[in-house]
Amino acid sequence: MEDRFLGFRRYLVQQKRAAPNTVASYLRDVAGLDRFAGFSADIDYAAASPDLVSSYLNQLKDQGRKPSTLNRVRASISCYYRYLTEQGIANGNPAKSVPLPLPSRSIPAILTTAEMDRLLSAPNDHDILSCRDRAMLELLYATGLKVTALTALNVDDLHLDMGFLRSAGRHERMLPLYQTAVDKLREYIKRRPALLQDPGEPALFVNSNGGRLTRQGFWKIIKQRARQAGIQKDITPQSLRHSLAIHLLQNGATPQDLQQILGYEDPTAAQQYAKLFRQSWMGNYSQLHPRAGKKGSC
Repeated sequence: MEDRFLGFRRYLVQQKRAAPNTVASYLRDVAGLDRFAGFSADIDYAAASPDLVSSYLNQLKDQGRKPSTLNRVRASISCYYRYLTEQGIANGNPAKSVPLPLPSRSIPAILTTAEMDRLLSAPNDHDILSCRDRAMLELLYATGLKVTALTALNVDDLHLDMGFLRSAGRHERMLPLYQTAVDKLREYIKRRPALLQDPGEPALFVNSNGGRLTRQGFWKIIKQRARQAGIQKDITPQSLRHSLAIHLLQNGATPQDLQQILGYEDPTAAQQYAKLFRQSWMGNYSQLHPRAGKKGSC
């Protein structure tokens, strides 16, 4: 790794508290822009323009990179320039004015409120693992946390008496919890010791062996619970975050509200949900309105 990226790595690890996979991806992304532009020093890198960043993303797009990858690369570059600006090396963020290349054709699986209710209540078993799963799913729907942040939570991050939790992540945030989420978390905390082998385990959500639950473990859980709830959609952990955003918009939230609730640094990311909501709403309107499919004539 180039010496000029070592400070950025420390910034990601110590200040942003980014996960190891995120750190590796961000470093790889900014190094890719470095090679693309032929930079050889920080001062050159600091002179990058929005056109350069856009050209780099277009090259990656032409190479067949997925929209999700392009979004991550843009986020990596934007984060790097925030770091350079804080260090006094750069005077601005060239990635900030580059539009997010979000997918236009691949709409994520979004649950209706009825489907979400079924997912959150399934299964009706009373064993400890079902109790844990209900608490996890309810917490995700209450907060919109990403799975990485969910699995990183410790018991000490919960403040149930005051109805919120602390999420460190890239930026420490205090997230409110509605009463049902508080109740399900209380029930799980009460029963959690039965899963532990080490009473000092700090992880909030643990697997059947008593260790911290992994992202892969949660992926299997949500697939299993979706089947038990009779949900046919191919949902992923991100589906809960997407669904929460759409449901909030349905209830009158603004993109600015979503930015605050879901923790987006870039307001354009939250605005994409509003665009997705409009597309979804118009699709439902066309299907449901009795006269929407008819052609008019004078």
